[in-house]
Amino acid sequence: MASLEAEIAKWRTTARTVWRMERPKVASATVSFTEAMKSNHQLSSKICSVLAKLLRIRLGGDELLECCKDL
Repeated sequence: MASLEAEIAKWRTTARTVWRMERPKVASATVSFTEAMKSNHQLSSKICSVLAKLLRIRLGGDELLECCKDL
C-alpha cells in the first residue's frame, strides 16, 4: 500500500511539474489564437464591405449604361 501511495505521489509531482512548464505555453497559444480570430473577423468584415461597395458600383454602372443606350 505504501508503494502505491509513493507511486501516486510521484505521478502527482510529475503532473504538477508538467503543468507549471506547459501552462505558459497554453496561455500564449490561447492568446495568439484569440488575436488571430479577431484579426480574421476584422478582415472578413472589410472584405464584405469592399464586395458590397463593388456591387453598388457595378449596379450603378449598369444603370449608367442603360441611360447611355437611350441617348
